[in-house]
Amino acid sequence: MSNNHLAIVDPELAPLIAALPTPPLPPDSPVDLKVVRARMTAMFTNTARANLAPFLPPGTCRGSYHVEEYQIPNDAGQFAIRTYHPAAQDEKTFPTVVVVHGGGFMNGDLEMEDYSLKILYVDLQLAIVNVDYRLAPENPYPAGLNDVYQALKWTARNAALIHADLRKGFLQALSEGLYSTAKARVERDRSF
Repeated sequence: MSNNHLAIVDPELAPLIAALPTPPLPPDSPVDLKVVRARMTAMFTNTARANLAPFLPPGTCRGSYHVEEYQIPNDAGQFAIRTYHPAAQDEKTFPTVVVVHGGGFMNGDLEMEDYSLKILYVDLQLAIVNVDYRLAPENPYPAGLNDVYQALKWTARNAALIHADLRKGFLQALSEGLYSTAKARVERDRSF
């Protein structure tokens, strides 16, 4: 059976597709990975910020909520994570989500999901850990995946620091999160 019908744009989606930003480089341009990354990240980040800014929780800038960055050691030095959690009164704790940004392990950073995570942790009362894993091809597989695993271990060991209660929930989410979750399942019997 042929799948040629999958190449035909649905008429309802055509206006949405036409409104999408143009790709950062023409298909026949020489590829400069740093330029492509900067343009793709800016495109995703700027689009998200423009669309989500009106929905940002008001307390984020006034100390009602906490956003902090930490450096986590890895085999090449260290990588960053950004944590988000509501300000806890009476030592309240929250379910935990470890976020692995999209980008095919080759693109993306902490800023891509920043606004959506600020909205999410307030609306759902979550403790969130956003992972800025090493990118390929400069850091070949499994470097990025290992960073994600280290971030999972850091979260389990430092739950109290971010007012997380792993008994209330401990999830991993987003694009590369699907693969990383499968890896974590394989590793589940190892002690964090």
